[in-house]
Amino acid sequence: MIIADNYFHDIGIYRNKQQMDEYFKLKIKEINSDPELTELAILKKGLFKEFLEEFYILYLYSISRYCPQNSKMKIIIGNQNYDALIYHDDRIEKLEISYFVYGKFENMNAKKIIENKIGLINKYIDLDYNICSYFYDFMNNYKKKCMKNYLNTTLIITLRTFDYFEVFDNSSKDFINIIIDSMAKINTNARRVLLMVINNDGIYNIDNNIYIVK
Repeated sequence: MIIADNYFHDIGIYRNKQQMDEYFKLKIKEINSDPELTELAILKKGLFKEFLEEFYILYLYSISRYCPQNSKMKIIIGNQNYDALIYHDDRIEKLEISYFVYGKFENMNAKKIIENKIGLINKYIDLDYNICSYFYDFMNNYKKKCMKNYLNTTLIITLRTFDYFEVFDNSSKDFINIIIDSMAKINTNARRVLLMVINNDGIYNIDNNIYIVK
């Protein structure tokens, strides 16, 4: 039996951009080739949750134009008010990663995938209602984030549009613009706020899916 936390025993060490790329690709290859690892990943057991919701986002950031060259980075396991550190130019930058998910629905969806090899496509029957609900819940989550002290910290806020637009062959462009405008109206003391959109684009197109909010 594979113990999730042991599998990711080295997840929280400093890596440069190339090492981030190598580690991510190695883990994804191993997970996809082992049914037990695949199930743990779908259910986000133990440190699989941190790998998929924090390391993955940090990895995407590492290959984007916003990540400084010659930098090293790592995720921080724990309940501090930041999720990752980036070391560059003899200084350390804090990153807070917000990966907003419907926890209960995500868990139900994961179990469906394991049982039937197919998940629940969307939370509600009505797509328009689904999108409005996602907007409302996403913005409420962001408002709560902005009430916290993130001085000298960069916020990376993830927005998952695939389940609401791309899976139905619809464009999410207008929705993203509305989200950015709404976020920009909310005060935060964060050093910088980036919106990272998760859709069906390849990982190396991440520069097209990161937006500066502040």
